[in-house]
Amino acid sequence: LGISPEKFSEIVQEYYTQNPKVVIQKLPAYASETPFISEQERDAALKKHAELRFASVALVGAPNAGKSTLLNTLVRQQVSAVSRKRNTTIRKVIGSITQENRQLVLFDTPGLLGTHSPEHLAMGWGAAEEAHECLLVMDAAVSNRERLTVQENLAVEVVKRRQEVLGRSTILVLSKTDRALSELSAYSQRVLHATGLADFKAVFTVSALKNHGIDQLRQYLLSQAAPGEWLMRSDIPSGDAPIDAVHDAIREQLFERIHDELPFVTKVHNVGWTELPNGELRIDEEIRVPESRQIHIIMGRECNVIARIQKHAQQKIEALLNRKIKLVLTVKGSDF
Repeated sequence: LGISPEKFSEIVQEYYTQNPKVVIQKLPAYASETPFISEQERDAALKKHAELRFASVALVGAPNAGKSTLLNTLVRQQVSAVSRKRNTTIRKVIGSITQENRQLVLFDTPGLLGTHSPEHLAMGWGAAEEAHECLLVMDAAVSNRERLTVQENLAVEVVKRRQEVLGRSTILVLSKTDRALSELSAYSQRVLHATGLADFKAVFTVSALKNHGIDQLRQYLLSQAAPGEWLMRSDIPSGDAPIDAVHDAIREQLFERIHDELPFVTKVHNVGWTELPNGELRIDEEIRVPESRQIHIIMGRECNVIARIQKHAQQKIEALLNRKIKLVLTVKGSDF
C-alpha cells in the first residue's frame, strides 16, 4: 500500500471508530408511544405560569385542500407528510404549539372524502366532532364547479355535525390564496360565497406556502385556549410516536419521488432501532413493494432514487426527533 504498518493501523482504527460494529436492536416500547408531557414537566410549567391553558384543534376538509401544509406552517416544522399526490395523509397526524402558558394540539386528518377507507373517514369525522376548535380548510383556488360543490356541501355538513354533537362553531380557513389571487374577481366571489355557506365562528384567508395570514390564525387559536392541563411535551413540535414520524418521513419521500400508484401500495416496516456508541440513533427500515420486479423502481439507476429518499427522510427525522440519526433503508418484494 506504500504506507507504514503504524499508519495502516491508525487508518483501520479510525474506520472502526467511525463505523462501530453494532448488534441491531428491536424497536423499544417508547418509540411507539405518544410523547405525552411528564408529570415533572407539567409541575414545572404550573410553577412557572400558575395557570395553564389548552385547546385541541382539528384540521378537516376535502382531500388536497392544503391541511397538511397548513399544519406544518402553523407549528413551524414539517410534521405532516406533503406531496403532489392526493390522499398522502392516511392517519391522524399530531402537531403541537406551546407559547407561554398556552398549548395547542392540532390534528391533521385524512380527507373527509375520496378514496379513503371507512376507517380513515371515521378518523376525520371523529376529530371534527371531538376537538375544541375545528378548522374547516377549503381550497380557495378551486374553480372546477364539481369540486366547488363538493367542498361547499362538506362545509355545511361539518358545521352541522359540530353544532349537533358539541354545540360548538367551526372556523373557516380558505387556503392557497396565493394561487387564487391571480384571478382576483373570481376569488373575491368565492370568498363571499364560502363565508355565506354557514354561520362560522371566524373566517381566515391564508397561504401556507407564502406564510400569509398564518401568524394571525395561530394567535387567534392560542387566544381560544381555555384553562386546562397540557397534553404534550413542550420541546418538540410533533405529537406523534417517534416510529410514526419516521414512517411518515419515508412515505413522503416515496410519494415525492416515485410515480403512478406504487407509493400507495408500498409498506414501510421497522427492523431495527439501535443506540450507537457515538450517540447517534440508527434506524433500520424495510420498504416492501408488492412484487420483487418493482424493487428497481425504488432503488433507481445506480441506487440514486433510494439515496435521495434516505437523505431527505433522514434530515426530516433528525429535525422531528431533535437528534442525530443514521437511517438505513432496504427494499424487499412482499412476494420474495
